[in-house]
Amino acid sequence: MGKQSKMVNKFKNIGKDKYKHAVAGIIFALIFTEMGMSPTNVFLLVLVVGVSKEVYDYLDYGKFDKWDVLATIAPVLLYYLLTSII
Repeated sequence: MGKQSKMVNKFKNIGKDKYKHAVAGIIFALIFTEMGMSPTNVFLLVLVVGVSKEVYDYLDYGKFDKWDVLATIAPVLLYYLLTSII
């Protein structure tokens, strides 16, 4: 199995839920940015949104998924890291 096939398989193993978290994080980041917030505040608020969702899930059905939080903040963090070095 080649490198590309291994990578494709890794992406297939990521639950659809993680992609939804990533999209939600991006949407919240866009909203907070349009409200004129600083990048630091945007990141922190997206983190709060992600953690809050997982606290809700924990209270609702007993599962807090730290990977969901990471999926929520990862695209925002990646964007800020890339734009700060370019």
